[in-house]
Amino acid sequence: MMRCFRCNEDEIEREKAVMRNGRLLLEKKIAINDGRGNPIRSFSIQDLNNATNNYNRNQLVFHGALYKLYRGFLHRPVIVKRYNKGENFLEESINDIVFSSQLSVHKNVLKLLGCCLESPIPILVYEVAEKGTLHDYIIRDRSRKKFQPLSWRNRLKIAIDLANVIAYLHTAFPRPILHRNITSQHILLDEDYRAKLSEFSFSMLIPEGETHIRDAICCGTTGYIAPENFAEGLYFFEVLEKCVKENERIDNLMDPIIVEEGTWSGKEQQLKAYANLTLQCLQYRGEDRPEITDVGKQLSQIYQFLLISTCVRQA
Repeated sequence: MMRCFRCNEDEIEREKAVMRNGRLLLEKKIAINDGRGNPIRSFSIQDLNNATNNYNRNQLVFHGALYKLYRGFLHRPVIVKRYNKGENFLEESINDIVFSSQLSVHKNVLKLLGCCLESPIPILVYEVAEKGTLHDYIIRDRSRKKFQPLSWRNRLKIAIDLANVIAYLHTAFPRPILHRNITSQHILLDEDYRAKLSEFSFSMLIPEGETHIRDAICCGTTGYIAPENFAEGLYFFEVLEKCVKENERIDNLMDPIIVEEGTWSGKEQQLKAYANLTLQCLQYRGEDRPEITDVGKQLSQIYQFLLISTCVRQA
Protein backbone atom coordinates (compact mmCIF):
# COMPACT_ATOMS: atom_id res chain seq x y z
CA MET A 1 0.00 0.00 0.00
CA MET A 2 2.82 2.41 0.87
CA ARG A 3 4.48 1.82 -2.52
CA CYS A 4 1.21 2.51 -4.38
CA PHE A 5 0.67 5.66 -2.33
CA ARG A 6 4.18 6.83 -3.17
CA CYS A 7 3.62 6.09 -6.88
CA ASN A 8 0.42 8.15 -6.82
CA GLU A 9 2.26 11.02 -5.15
CA ASP A 10 4.96 10.97 -7.82
CA GLU A 11 2.36 10.93 -10.59
CA ILE A 12 0.54 13.89 -9.05
CA GLU A 13 3.79 15.86 -8.77
CA ARG A 14 4.66 15.09 -12.39
CA GLU A 15 1.20 16.19 -13.54
CA LYS A 16 1.53 19.44 -11.57
CA ALA A 17 4.94 20.06 -13.11
CA VAL A 18 3.60 19.45 -16.64
CA MET A 19 0.71 21.86 -16.09
CA ARG A 20 2.91 24.59 -14.56
CA ASN A 21 5.78 24.25 -17.03
CA GLY A 22 3.42 23.98 -20.00
CA ARG A 23 1.66 27.18 -18.98
CA LEU A 24 4.95 29.06 -18.48
CA LEU A 25 6.27 27.75 -21.80
CA LEU A 26 3.18 28.91 -23.69
CA GLU A 27 3.25 32.34 -22.04
CA LYS A 28 6.92 32.79 -22.93
CA LYS A 29 6.39 31.64 -26.53
CA ILE A 30 3.55 34.13 -26.97
CA ALA A 31 5.67 36.94 -25.50
CA ILE A 32 8.71 36.19 -27.67
CA ASN A 33 7.36 34.95 -31.01
CA ASP A 34 3.54 35.09 -30.86
CA GLY A 35 3.40 31.42 -29.93
CA ARG A 36 5.21 30.26 -33.06
CA GLY A 37 8.16 27.92 -33.02
CA ASN A 38 9.50 24.74 -34.51
CA PRO A 39 7.82 21.56 -33.24
CA ILE A 40 9.70 19.57 -30.61
CA ARG A 41 9.06 16.21 -28.95
CA SER A 42 7.91 15.58 -25.41
CA PHE A 43 9.91 13.09 -23.32
CA SER A 44 9.11 11.52 -19.96
CA ILE A 45 11.39 11.42 -16.94
CA GLN A 46 11.74 7.67 -17.46
CA ASP A 47 12.72 8.18 -21.12
CA LEU A 48 15.64 10.36 -20.09
CA ASN A 49 16.65 8.17 -17.14
CA ASN A 50 16.92 5.26 -19.57
CA ALA A 51 18.68 7.35 -22.21
CA THR A 52 21.44 8.50 -19.83
CA ASN A 53 21.68 5.34 -17.72
CA ASN A 54 20.26 7.33 -14.79
CA TYR A 55 22.60 10.23 -15.53
CA ASN A 56 25.69 8.10 -15.24
CA ARG A 57 28.84 10.14 -14.56
CA ASN A 58 30.62 8.30 -17.36
CA GLN A 59 28.21 9.96 -19.81
CA LEU A 60 28.86 13.48 -18.54
CA VAL A 61 30.00 15.86 -21.31
CA PHE A 62 30.03 19.16 -19.45
CA HIS A 63 29.48 20.34 -15.88
CA GLY A 64 28.90 24.05 -15.32
CA ALA A 65 27.45 26.33 -12.67
CA LEU A 66 24.04 26.25 -14.34
CA TYR A 67 23.62 22.79 -15.85
CA LYS A 68 25.17 19.47 -16.87
CA LEU A 69 25.27 17.88 -20.32
CA TYR A 70 25.04 14.09 -20.72
CA ARG A 71 25.41 11.84 -23.71
CA GLY A 72 22.33 9.70 -24.21
CA PHE A 73 20.51 7.50 -26.67
CA LEU A 74 16.85 7.88 -27.73
CA HIS A 75 16.69 5.84 -30.96
CA ARG A 76 19.67 8.04 -31.91
CA PRO A 77 22.57 9.65 -30.03
CA VAL A 78 21.48 12.80 -28.17
CA ILE A 79 22.69 15.30 -25.59
CA VAL A 80 20.57 15.75 -22.48
CA LYS A 81 20.75 19.08 -20.63
CA ARG A 82 19.80 18.91 -16.98
CA TYR A 83 19.79 22.05 -14.86
CA ASN A 84 21.56 21.68 -11.53
CA LYS A 85 19.51 20.58 -8.56
CA GLY A 86 19.12 22.80 -5.55
CA GLU A 87 18.76 25.95 -7.66
CA ASN A 88 15.63 27.46 -9.13
CA PHE A 89 16.48 27.71 -12.81
CA LEU A 90 12.88 27.34 -13.99
CA GLU A 91 12.74 30.70 -15.77
CA GLU A 92 16.10 30.07 -17.46
CA SER A 93 15.08 26.61 -18.68
CA ILE A 94 11.81 27.92 -20.15
CA ASN A 95 13.72 30.72 -21.86
CA ASP A 96 16.18 28.20 -23.27
CA ILE A 97 13.42 26.00 -24.70
CA VAL A 98 11.63 28.88 -26.40
CA PHE A 99 14.70 30.43 -28.04
CA SER A 100 16.32 27.09 -28.91
CA SER A 101 13.17 25.84 -30.64
CA GLN A 102 12.87 29.07 -32.61
CA LEU A 103 16.52 29.16 -33.69
CA SER A 104 17.16 25.46 -34.33
CA VAL A 105 16.61 25.86 -38.08
CA HIS A 106 20.02 27.50 -38.37
CA LYS A 107 22.88 25.10 -39.12
CA ASN A 108 25.07 26.71 -36.45
CA VAL A 109 22.58 26.40 -33.59
CA LEU A 110 22.52 23.19 -31.57
CA LYS A 111 19.20 21.67 -32.60
CA LEU A 112 16.63 21.17 -29.83
CA LEU A 113 14.85 17.85 -30.35
CA GLY A 114 12.51 18.01 -27.37
CA CYS A 115 12.12 18.46 -23.65
CA CYS A 116 10.70 16.87 -20.51
CA LEU A 117 8.14 18.99 -18.66
CA GLU A 118 7.51 16.36 -15.95
CA SER A 119 10.58 17.46 -14.02
CA PRO A 120 10.27 20.45 -11.64
CA ILE A 121 12.78 22.18 -13.91
CA PRO A 122 12.38 21.11 -17.56
CA ILE A 123 15.10 18.93 -19.09
CA LEU A 124 16.20 19.62 -22.67
CA VAL A 125 17.22 17.12 -25.37
CA TYR A 126 19.49 18.14 -28.26
CA GLU A 127 21.10 16.63 -31.31
CA VAL A 128 24.50 15.15 -30.60
CA ALA A 129 27.71 17.15 -31.07
CA GLU A 130 30.41 14.51 -31.43
CA LYS A 131 33.45 16.69 -30.74
CA GLY A 132 32.22 18.22 -27.48
CA THR A 133 32.70 21.86 -26.49
CA LEU A 134 35.02 24.39 -28.12
CA HIS A 135 36.46 24.97 -24.65
CA ASP A 136 37.92 21.46 -24.71
CA TYR A 137 39.99 22.35 -27.77
CA ILE A 138 41.35 25.76 -26.85
CA ILE A 139 42.04 25.32 -23.14
CA ARG A 140 44.87 22.87 -22.49
CA ASP A 141 44.08 20.31 -19.80
CA ARG A 142 47.05 18.10 -19.03
CA SER A 143 44.78 15.54 -17.38
CA ARG A 144 43.20 14.83 -20.78
CA LYS A 145 45.26 12.21 -22.57
CA LYS A 146 43.57 12.71 -25.94
CA PHE A 147 43.82 16.49 -26.20
CA GLN A 148 43.64 17.42 -29.88
CA PRO A 149 44.31 21.11 -30.60
CA LEU A 150 42.50 22.80 -33.47
CA SER A 151 44.27 23.57 -36.72
CA TRP A 152 44.38 27.13 -38.05
CA ARG A 153 41.93 26.11 -40.78
CA ASN A 154 39.37 24.72 -38.31
CA ARG A 155 39.72 27.75 -36.07
CA LEU A 156 38.91 30.03 -39.00
CA LYS A 157 35.91 27.87 -39.96
CA ILE A 158 34.57 28.00 -36.40
CA ALA A 159 35.02 31.79 -36.25
CA ILE A 160 33.07 32.14 -39.52
CA ASP A 161 30.31 29.86 -38.19
CA LEU A 162 29.96 31.97 -35.05
CA ALA A 163 29.93 35.26 -36.96
CA ASN A 164 27.18 33.86 -39.21
CA VAL A 165 24.98 32.63 -36.38
CA ILE A 166 25.36 35.84 -34.36
CA ALA A 167 24.42 37.81 -37.49
CA TYR A 168 21.37 35.55 -37.80
CA LEU A 169 20.30 36.35 -34.22
CA HIS A 170 20.77 40.07 -34.81
CA THR A 171 19.19 40.44 -38.25
CA ALA A 172 16.79 37.59 -39.08
CA PHE A 173 13.89 38.67 -36.87
CA PRO A 174 11.79 41.84 -36.45
CA ARG A 175 13.38 42.30 -33.00
CA PRO A 176 17.07 41.35 -32.71
CA ILE A 177 17.98 38.58 -30.27
CA LEU A 178 20.87 39.02 -27.86
CA HIS A 179 22.42 35.76 -26.68
CA ARG A 180 24.05 37.30 -23.56
CA ASN A 181 26.06 34.23 -22.57
CA ILE A 182 28.43 33.28 -25.41
CA THR A 183 31.50 31.44 -24.12
CA SER A 184 33.64 28.62 -25.50
CA GLN A 185 31.81 26.24 -23.14
CA HIS A 186 28.49 27.01 -24.83
CA ILE A 187 29.78 26.35 -28.35
CA LEU A 188 29.73 22.70 -29.38
CA LEU A 189 31.37 21.07 -32.39
CA ASP A 190 30.00 18.34 -34.63
CA GLU A 191 32.11 15.66 -36.30
CA ASP A 192 33.17 18.11 -39.03
CA TYR A 193 34.10 20.82 -36.49
CA ARG A 194 31.05 22.86 -37.41
CA ALA A 195 30.23 25.23 -34.56
CA LYS A 196 26.86 24.85 -32.81
CA LEU A 197 25.77 27.69 -30.54
CA SER A 198 23.74 26.66 -27.48
CA GLU A 199 22.65 27.87 -24.04
CA PHE A 200 19.93 30.49 -24.53
CA SER A 201 18.98 30.65 -20.84
CA PHE A 202 19.67 34.39 -20.63
CA SER A 203 18.77 35.45 -24.17
CA MET A 204 16.57 38.50 -24.68
CA LEU A 205 14.81 40.41 -27.43
CA ILE A 206 15.78 44.04 -27.93
CA PRO A 207 12.66 46.10 -27.13
CA GLU A 208 10.78 47.44 -30.13
CA GLY A 209 12.15 50.77 -31.28
CA GLU A 210 15.41 50.33 -29.35
CA THR A 211 18.89 49.46 -30.64
CA HIS A 212 20.34 47.93 -27.47
CA ILE A 213 19.47 47.03 -23.88
CA ARG A 214 20.94 48.01 -20.55
CA ASP A 215 20.94 45.14 -18.12
CA ALA A 216 23.06 43.40 -15.51
CA ILE A 217 26.05 41.43 -16.81
CA CYS A 218 25.39 37.69 -16.84
CA CYS A 219 27.54 35.71 -14.44
CA GLY A 220 30.55 34.10 -16.10
CA THR A 221 30.53 36.08 -19.36
CA THR A 222 32.63 39.12 -18.45
CA GLY A 223 35.57 38.04 -20.62
CA TYR A 224 33.39 37.96 -23.74
CA ILE A 225 31.32 41.13 -23.58
CA ALA A 226 31.79 44.53 -25.21
CA PRO A 227 34.90 46.43 -24.04
CA GLU A 228 32.92 49.42 -22.74
CA ASN A 229 31.24 47.08 -20.25
CA PHE A 230 34.35 45.26 -19.05
CA ALA A 231 37.85 46.65 -19.48
CA GLU A 232 39.86 44.09 -17.52
CA GLY A 233 41.70 41.33 -19.32
CA LEU A 234 42.56 43.42 -22.38
CA TYR A 235 46.31 43.52 -21.73
CA PHE A 236 46.90 40.79 -24.30
CA PHE A 237 45.14 42.81 -26.97
CA GLU A 238 47.21 45.90 -26.16
CA VAL A 239 50.31 43.79 -26.77
CA LEU A 240 48.72 42.44 -29.95
CA GLU A 241 48.03 45.98 -31.17
CA LYS A 242 51.66 46.98 -30.50
CA CYS A 243 52.84 43.91 -32.41
CA VAL A 244 50.69 44.74 -35.43
CA LYS A 245 51.58 48.44 -35.48
CA GLU A 246 55.31 47.80 -35.18
CA ASN A 247 55.17 45.06 -37.84
CA GLU A 248 56.64 42.40 -35.58
CA ARG A 249 56.20 38.71 -36.34
CA ILE A 250 52.71 37.73 -35.26
CA ASP A 251 53.95 34.17 -34.60
CA ASN A 252 55.41 35.47 -31.36
CA LEU A 253 51.92 35.88 -29.92
CA MET A 254 50.12 32.96 -31.53
CA ASP A 255 49.24 29.58 -30.09
CA PRO A 256 52.35 27.37 -30.51
CA ILE A 257 50.13 24.79 -32.23
CA ILE A 258 49.55 27.19 -35.14
CA VAL A 259 53.24 28.02 -35.28
CA GLU A 260 54.13 24.31 -35.32
CA GLU A 261 51.93 23.77 -38.39
CA GLY A 262 54.81 25.26 -40.34
CA THR A 263 55.30 28.22 -42.63
CA TRP A 264 53.62 28.63 -45.98
CA SER A 265 53.04 31.45 -48.45
CA GLY A 266 50.54 33.91 -47.02
CA LYS A 267 50.46 32.54 -43.48
CA GLU A 268 51.88 35.71 -41.91
CA GLN A 269 49.38 37.85 -43.87
CA GLN A 270 46.46 35.66 -42.76
CA LEU A 271 47.44 35.86 -39.11
CA LYS A 272 47.95 39.62 -39.28
CA ALA A 273 44.60 40.13 -41.03
CA TYR A 274 42.97 38.09 -38.26
CA ALA A 275 44.78 40.10 -35.59
CA ASN A 276 43.73 43.40 -37.18
CA LEU A 277 40.11 42.23 -37.28
CA THR A 278 40.34 41.26 -33.61
CA LEU A 279 41.57 44.75 -32.76
CA GLN A 280 38.70 46.32 -34.71
CA CYS A 281 36.22 44.24 -32.73
CA LEU A 282 37.80 45.43 -29.47
CA GLN A 283 37.42 49.14 -30.10
CA TYR A 284 36.04 50.79 -26.98
CA ARG A 285 33.19 52.65 -28.68
CA GLY A 286 30.50 50.55 -30.29
CA GLU A 287 30.32 52.79 -33.36
CA ASP A 288 34.01 52.09 -34.04
CA ARG A 289 33.53 48.32 -34.14
CA PRO A 290 32.53 46.53 -37.38
CA GLU A 291 29.06 45.06 -37.85
CA ILE A 292 28.95 41.31 -37.29
CA THR A 293 28.05 40.80 -40.95
CA ASP A 294 31.26 42.61 -41.94
CA VAL A 295 33.20 40.45 -39.50
CA GLY A 296 31.85 37.35 -41.23
CA LYS A 297 32.83 38.69 -44.66
CA GLN A 298 36.38 39.52 -43.55
CA LEU A 299 36.82 36.10 -41.94
CA SER A 300 35.57 34.44 -45.13
CA GLN A 301 38.14 36.40 -47.16
CA ILE A 302 40.93 35.21 -44.85
CA TYR A 303 39.64 31.66 -45.17
CA GLN A 304 39.56 31.85 -48.96
CA PHE A 305 43.13 33.13 -48.89
CA LEU A 306 44.04 30.09 -46.78
CA LEU A 307 42.41 27.71 -49.27
CA ILE A 308 44.28 29.33 -52.18
CA SER A 309 47.56 29.04 -50.26
CA THR A 310 46.82 25.38 -49.57
CA CYS A 311 46.16 24.66 -53.24
CA VAL A 312 49.42 26.37 -54.21
CA ARG A 313 51.37 24.29 -51.68
CA GLN A 314 49.82 21.05 -52.93
CA ALA A 315 50.41 21.87 -56.62
